[in-house]
Amino acid sequence: LIVGAGRTGRSLLRELRETPGERIVGFIDDAPSLRGRRLNGVKVVSNLTGIEAALARFDPAIVFVTIPAAPHDRLDGVVRACEARGIDCRFVRRDVDLDPHVILASPRR
Repeated sequence: LIVGAGRTGRSLLRELRETPGERIVGFIDDAPSLRGRRLNGVKVVSNLTGIEAALARFDPAIVFVTIPAAPHDRLDGVVRACEARGIDCRFVRRDVDLDPHVILASPRR
């Protein structure tokens, strides 16, 4: 189960699909426009308020949280819900904000 259907969540989905034996059961996301939609073939099954029901319904082995900048009380609710069911909860953070001119520039002598 992936919490956060933004760019990082969808990127993680693509990576996990390439890992043998992994199956993504759904996304959790608070954006009303995404509720019930499929993103890359995976349904947005709930918002953060419904995390406990989603955990009970899908019983995932791992919950990946891809929105570490979300308010702490919201993230604490995800962590507590996972702990209550004995589900591993992992935070995934990917910051890519690199200036290509800096990365690709030849060193000055």
